Amino acid sequence: MSNLSGLYAKGISKAFGARQVLDDLSLDCPAGTITGIVGRNGSGKSTLLRGLTGQLALDRGEVLLNGRRLPSEPAWRRARRAMAWTFQDVSAPIGMRVNEMVALARGANTTAPRDGLSEALAAFEHQRWSELSFGQRKLAAFAAASARAPKVLLLDEPIAGLSGGYADLVAASLEALKQTGCAIFLIEHDRSFLERHAEHVAVLNQGRIIFAGAPQSAFGSEAVLEALA
Repeated sequence: MSNLSGLYAKGISKAFGARQVLDDLSLDCPAGTITGIVGRNGSGKSTLLRGLTGQLALDRGEVLLNGRRLPSEPAWRRARRAMAWTFQDVSAPIGMRVNEMVALARGANTTAPRDGLSEALAAFEHQRWSELSFGQRKLAAFAAASARAPKVLLLDEPIAGLSGGYADLVAASLEALKQTGCAIFLIEHDRSFLERHAEHVAVLNQGRIIFAGAPQSAFGSEAVLEALA
């Protein structure tokens, strides 16, 4: 056991048949920081996220949470370890109301950050999932994940498709979560968002990390920009 705090992936690999999607990949996401993952479509970003959350079994490697190696286990067990996540295809029971969804996620927790996100949700908190727009669904899913007061939060393009106001609320909530020591891992294509809010960026290309460092350095690198083109 190490004294590392946060989420760490070491030497993880995943193949689908003959296609190697993740290839001996290692990644650090320290507590109290945002680590962004960028890469072309098909570079392995979503597979990485699903592997870290337990949605997908990895072939090799290990995932560590606060220095402890996590066993191979289903996603619901990862959630019990104070991990929370959202995917691009946000979903919930179509009859569930937004306030019910967030209350269920919060449970007995009373330490979740309260910010402008709560005020935004109030405008449609009694609506059922089936009645929500795409942006409202994304915001509700994000609110439910953050309401768990997670130690690790994993997000797949959290501001994609959101209006500027909603995106700003997500950004403010992420900054508040960082202050609680949450390790935040997100896939995001918006470079300016990462430059403003992420401490680290990892660039994924053909299942490998080809760059890891500050976002300003990443997006100032010709090799990185070529890989992302």
